[in-house]
Amino acid sequence: MFARAIAVEFRDRNIRCIAVCRGFIRRLHGMREVDLLTNCGGDISEAALAAQRGRTCEPEEIAHGTVSWQQ
Repeated sequence: MFARAIAVEFRDRNIRCIAVCRGFIRRLHGMREVDLLTNCGGDISEAALAAQRGRTCEPEEIAHGTVSWQQ
């Protein structure tokens, strides 16, 4: 909603806004979050992620999505 509010507020100035809402990314930081949540008793298995968010994504997928949007 914040990104939408910004987009509406500044559309007359030709300013666009995008929100990238990602899940867990298979990088050092993302996998550390998975380990911390697992140690706290959370079910962060690939099966649990698949049921809720789809899957753990690769960094290139996020980069491709944001770059394609700008073009």
